Amino acid sequence: MKAGFSFVELLVALAVASTSLAAIAHSAVSMQIGRRQSEAREAAARLAERRLEQQLARAGAELDDNDTSETVVEATGTLVARTLVEDGPRENLRHVAVTVTPLSGGAPIRLHTFVRVERSRP
Repeated sequence: MKAGFSFVELLVALAVASTSLAAIAHSAVSMQIGRRQSEAREAAARLAERRLEQQLARAGAELDDNDTSETVVEATGTLVARTLVEDGPRENLRHVAVTVTPLSGGAPIRLHTFVRVERSRP
């Protein structure tokens, strides 16, 4: 009897090893993509929070109707921030909404609230 492996055994071992390495490489790439998307969504959420806080810091009477959009470049990627201030469901309420969308993909982050304003009496 000969010592060692046959050619077929060697081919099977190489096929199993290469399949395992391909699966590991695919997992690593998937983890990198997931990490980048997570960082982009986190940056979008932080920007949305900052923009909403800026709007809320203004006095309620100063919240005029506006709809602005701005492109912001951060370390994690490019984001599009849209701020909308409009009349709310009641006369003394203003609706403030901030939507930030990562251009690298992923769902937009949308934060909104209602702000009570004092209307001047005639």
